Amino acid sequence: MRDSTQVFGSLPLRLENLINLRNLILVDDLLDCKYLSRQAPAVTIPQRLGYRIQLGDRNSPVTSSSETLQPTLLQIFLRGNPFRGSAGLTQVVEDWFKTLLTNGELQALVIYGSPYLKNQFLPFLPPEIPCISTFGQIPSAQAIALELLFGNNH
Repeated sequence: MRDSTQVFGSLPLRLENLINLRNLILVDDLLDCKYLSRQAPAVTIPQRLGYRIQLGDRNSPVTSSSETLQPTLLQIFLRGNPFRGSAGLTQVVEDWFKTLLTNGELQALVIYGSPYLKNQFLPFLPPEIPCISTFGQIPSAQAIALELLFGNNH
């Protein structure tokens, strides 16, 4: 599994003195999401570290619900489909990415499923912001990616 995981940026992620942490998880369709549950590592590992969860899909608008800085872990679950395409989620993801980057809130980026999506974001990602990309979306892939991201913090 580690062979299919790619890491960019500084690791592990530093969490000292951070408050108002947000774990933003974007998926293709919230109603048809087999790899994500309350027990999924993408939810539980950040939750143990003090992150508040926010879920979104291709129908979710980009909104800022807080006037204070929200350091955000952006996790993207995207699996390309040659018959359906994934343009809807890609635009939502791009909008969230741009907003978080512009506001100085993007703390880290983790991409599950599509190995090509990271290429859209890496040119704009400052080198100090970690990015992890993995082909898998299953719980073990989530756990490996987040263990790399957080190191011994969790």
